[in-house]
Amino acid sequence: MPPLPPEAAAGQPARFGRVDEVLSGPEAGFDRRRQAAANAAAIASQPVYVAPPLDEVLTSQHWARNRGRLAKTRRTGMGQALRELETLYAAVPWDQLSLMNPKPFSLAEWERRYKAAKAACLEAGKFHGQADHVRRLALEIRNSWRALNAEKALCDGIVSRIDELTATSFRDVTEATLTARYETLITRWRQTLDSLHTKVSSLVQRCLAALKAVASEEDWTRGVAIMTLSRNITQIIGNAQSLADAGFDVRVDISRCADFFHRLTPYANIGTPRLIDGRGFEFHHRTLMDILLEMERVPIIAS
Repeated sequence: MPPLPPEAAAGQPARFGRVDEVLSGPEAGFDRRRQAAANAAAIASQPVYVAPPLDEVLTSQHWARNRGRLAKTRRTGMGQALRELETLYAAVPWDQLSLMNPKPFSLAEWERRYKAAKAACLEAGKFHGQADHVRRLALEIRNSWRALNAEKALCDGIVSRIDELTATSFRDVTEATLTARYETLITRWRQTLDSLHTKVSSLVQRCLAALKAVASEEDWTRGVAIMTLSRNITQIIGNAQSLADAGFDVRVDISRCADFFHRLTPYANIGTPRLIDGRGFEFHHRTLMDILLEMERVPIIAS
């Protein structure tokens, strides 16, 4: 389940999560398609990092093979520097830098991935430091009066490949950016949790007031307040189980949330009472009133 969007956490209409998982009828198919598309877009927006290619020019074997016999009589330190670069490159778990959201979300798994990403970032930092060293060394050798033409050409290639590698090796991923992403997702889930304790009661009261103001099915259908407020309530309480499964201390009665969720779902998704199950305005007006009064009388907050 994706984290609660800010508008839904604030009690505004939004389609997501458990509300769309239990609906039935044509509206449910529409909602499921929308949610599937939203989930796919969310996954696609997450960066998936793969190891950037390490060009052959940046290997010690290429350096040793192409610098020329006369140049091999001098020690430049480039061979050792390139060997260290290869070793550090192989030590970076590049895919862990992406810090992908766990599906389904779990606090413990998110914490594990965050720590793994920070460790990967540390290894990547060592690699980038060595890449900078290799570039500086290549320029020193290139500009030395003792450098032969073959060495100059090799050094030019090393500098060029290092610049290309730097642009594709996720150097902008730092511990600070990883921490910001980690905390942003945690904050969104906590907003979802907070809404269970702070939003439901006021939404129930607003829905009761709107219901008392309608005197006919036409009033109910023409206005959108009852359906909108019912949907907001179901969207919030429908996340109780997912929050508990993710490892949060929800401090609400999950069974009562599930019960109210299922009973309110028809009113959250169908704006005309007689289209719900064929029964008329009076029946559904009385039924919804009873549900809301029960929610007001017995809050979902666990004792």
